[in-house]
Amino acid sequence: MPADSPAAPIASSLLILLVWMVLGATALTYWLRPIPAGDLPIRRAGIQIDVNHASVDALCLLPGIGPQLARRIIDHRTASGSFETVAQLQAVSGIGQQTITRIKALARCGVAQRQARAD
Repeated sequence: MPADSPAAPIASSLLILLVWMVLGATALTYWLRPIPAGDLPIRRAGIQIDVNHASVDALCLLPGIGPQLARRIIDHRTASGSFETVAQLQAVSGIGQQTITRIKALARCGVAQRQARAD
């Protein structure tokens, strides 16, 4: 196609757009990739989140738990009482076995604290 052709600017604009789309998709894929559980800051720090006392922000530190799911956990905890085991989180809508598997090493239920207060 000759450089003075009316289609030349359109073709070069489309090429530039295509390059930007590929670069943008590559960057987006990198930034949205799942973080391996071993790389989570709370795992490296050796911290466990107590699901019976955690705020929305604290629950969001757990992999797979976002603000909406964290609010559902707190609503369930308020309505039904404390969780005895991390597996009981499956009673919350949106939490399944896969989520439990991802968070079980990073979450706890504070059972020992409740027993200590009862003594």
